[in-house]
Amino acid sequence: MRSPLPARRFAPAAALALALTTVLTACNDDRSGGGGRDGDGPAAGGADAPGDWSVFVYMDADNNLEPAALEDLTEMTEASGTRFVVLVDRAEGFTADDALGLGDFTDARLLRIEDGQVETLDSPGELNMGDPATVTGFLSSGLREHASDHNAFVVWDHGGAWRGAAWDDSHDGDNLQLPELSSGISAALEQADHDRLDLVGFDACLMADFSVAEALAPVADHMIASQELEPGQGWDWTGITDDGSSTTEQFTTRIVDSYTEAAIAAGIQDTTLSVLDLDEIDAVGEALDGLEDVLSEPGAASIVGRVAAARSSSTSYGRDPDPTQDYWLVDLGNLAEGLAGLDETADVAADLTEAIDDAVVSGRYGPAAARSTGLALYFPESVDYRDPAYEGSATGLIDAFYQRVAEVPDSELPLYVDEDRLLEEHQVSEDSSGIELSADLTPGGGGNVAFTRLFWGQVDIDQPTNVVLFGRRNAAIEGDTVSGSYDWRYLEVTDGAETTVAFADLTYAPSGELARITVPMTFVRGGATARGRIVLSVVDGEIAAETFYVRVPGGGVSPITVQAGDQFVPMLGHRDLARGGTKWQPATQRLLAADAAALDWTYGPIPPAVAVMLGLAFEGVNGFRDFVFYGTASP
Repeated sequence: MRSPLPARRFAPAAALALALTTVLTACNDDRSGGGGRDGDGPAAGGADAPGDWSVFVYMDADNNLEPAALEDLTEMTEASGTRFVVLVDRAEGFTADDALGLGDFTDARLLRIEDGQVETLDSPGELNMGDPATVTGFLSSGLREHASDHNAFVVWDHGGAWRGAAWDDSHDGDNLQLPELSSGISAALEQADHDRLDLVGFDACLMADFSVAEALAPVADHMIASQELEPGQGWDWTGITDDGSSTTEQFTTRIVDSYTEAAIAAGIQDTTLSVLDLDEIDAVGEALDGLEDVLSEPGAASIVGRVAAARSSSTSYGRDPDPTQDYWLVDLGNLAEGLAGLDETADVAADLTEAIDDAVVSGRYGPAAARSTGLALYFPESVDYRDPAYEGSATGLIDAFYQRVAEVPDSELPLYVDEDRLLEEHQVSEDSSGIELSADLTPGGGGNVAFTRLFWGQVDIDQPTNVVLFGRRNAAIEGDTVSGSYDWRYLEVTDGAETTVAFADLTYAPSGELARITVPMTFVRGGATARGRIVLSVVDGEIAAETFYVRVPGGGVSPITVQAGDQFVPMLGHRDLARGGTKWQPATQRLLAADAAALDWTYGPIPPAVAVMLGLAFEGVNGFRDFVFYGTASP
């Protein structure tokens, strides 16, 4: 949801464009000259003929990403052959470090960086990077004076999928919503007499989303973005090079490869980065319309369980154990795969698969996201989690789905048959390597289960009807039986002064190896708090990397560059067995230091003879949740 507009508004598009143009005109050189697809520039020989590149970087660092911005500016000086024209807006209070010899500033600078040379073109003062007029002024002037054979526009900042990008702290958290971003670019193209951009990119979280691609299809040929959260290091800008004869495919391949390989070197397992052909996005939308039509037909209530199962088995992005913090983004290709085996949706699934294959030109995905196919869709697991602000392209699909859900007869909705919700020994198999649980649903109820998960934890000594949850993983459903397994491990973290259990949400690679652990937490800086998560990458059974993320007011998500004095506390789920519902509370009363050097994470065997409570949970398509529990002692 858009934050209130600040009382003071800065230069409108025309005024800003004029101001920037005055400076840029004096810096024109032999690579300028219109560029692009209008037939007048150097690229007239073909839509993707080899050529040189200008990258216009819209660097909104007026927030907690300011330290990362300084690193990326330095990386740009290490790239060769590519011209970077950068509008960077710094913040106040996050870092006073110098970058590129520019000193510490808290407003905006317009820079040109090329082959290690840095030139300050303008100092336009404080700008609202959440205002589309700022986009228009920067890009229109840049295209008139610095266009190359190929031209890319990259938004650098927080991302929030359908919520947009570029949150500006100095302007009450104003951000670029998708219609604003599209209109700002469109106005710039018109003012610069330029047909389309060759590439629009996002060095930001969660932006390889169908709503984003659809919004930008009118203004660019290709888009490059991540389905998943991006770690704080973001793109490896040193790898964005050009020898003067790069096609879009060659140029984007360098971006994808350099980003992925830098993440692998840092031990990060969940990166995604894909390149989309925006000319093919309409076909994806048509296939989604086809799915909406199927779900709108009389009698479609009989298939909503299978659709829900396809959704819950898809790779998810921005996932959080606390549903109020989840982004509810699923992989579209996985969704299509899950729908292919259902007669009513087989044709739509085939259309959707073909459209995605055409739209996703390329991509690379880490082990924790290895099933990714390059494009995500907002599709919440329950109507209760749907954000009322969402009015994107899948609105009709979501509405149709939940309208059919409401028509499912009560007799066909799932419920555990164990009336006391306690599993008996014949439903459990345990030894020193692990424990397996299974529980039966009412006959026919398994067809209307939205998702299943296994939880583990302990009974709260002070409140015997309260289970403190320590972790979860996906469970399985076959017919009307839910089953899951637990390997007697738990997550513990210490900063040297405080040690505590942390909740572990486990993600497994297709190979079956544990690849990622997501830890819900509250982050504290200077007395201010923010909900977020820590993503732990697991390599060969060992925790290899950690990344802190916080939720940005208004819906974005931001990786955190940890500073001295930063603290956090893991959150644990508290399940009330008597009343139902899960609340998330701090794991300990003392805050832990967020400094990676001070932290020691251990995902290992739970101590012997510890009282463990396990639970199998499901959620029906109607949002009803049910649990069965089993208490035992660790071996």
